Amino acid sequence: MKKILVLICLTVLILLLGGCSQDEAAKTVGIRFNELMDEDYNISKRVEDLDGKKVSMTGFMAMQSPLDGSFIYLTNAPLVSCPYCIPGTSTPISTIPAIAPDGKPITYTEQPVTIIGVLEVEDKTDRFGYTTPFRINVESLSIADASILPQSIKEYSMLASDGVIMDVLILLDQLTTYTSYNPWKHDPSMIYPIDIEEIDRLSKKVKRYGVPSYNALVDILQRTKDLSIEVNKLIESDQKDQMINYAEEGIFIWYAYFAWADEMATLE
Repeated sequence: MKKILVLICLTVLILLLGGCSQDEAAKTVGIRFNELMDEDYNISKRVEDLDGKKVSMTGFMAMQSPLDGSFIYLTNAPLVSCPYCIPGTSTPISTIPAIAPDGKPITYTEQPVTIIGVLEVEDKTDRFGYTTPFRINVESLSIADASILPQSIKEYSMLASDGVIMDVLILLDQLTTYTSYNPWKHDPSMIYPIDIEEIDRLSKKVKRYGVPSYNALVDILQRTKDLSIEVNKLIESDQKDQMINYAEEGIFIWYAYFAWADEMATLE
């Protein structure tokens, strides 16, 4: 009889603990970017109702985030350098600030992340001049679970986790800086040949995956290589002032890369 009572007590305890765990999970509400604001760019009723509640969101870290990691802009698209704003205002859309806990700065990553924290609904202006009506006070941040992501985002994340996304961005940044901003006028020592072998390495690496959606990226890398060869010729012949003639092509390649990333990985 005592054994039966012990088993009953253990069963009840397990059910109670399981119930608490489920209740805790149920308290966290998932939000999508298209639920943040209504069609008139006002805070949605759903967000107002969740003020002070624990929420979770999955998105990408905007590149324009403080170096100290005190907060980030969580956006619905990868490689965002400036959070999208409502026309004529400084209020971001498809963006929500995520405030790091005290003493726990957020480290930037190109991979999609899932943030859990308390939603705060109140107008505040940050150090970059953006006025946001809401934000998440972060309790936890982790790389998003790939199993719940659309296939195209899984494929994008595979390149991001392998360092390809940032490596390509660094190359394109160098190329467009040379062709669009005349940096040689300010500091000639800043100008050095673009690494063609690095472009070839990245191209081969992307091809080895054998993923059809990467074909557009391979084409972008080939265009980057072709233009970089021409730019390097100007650098080697000390005709740096002629690099500006390739500004349009450099910008086209830059935008093609961002368009590819958006198509691969934009979240609702």
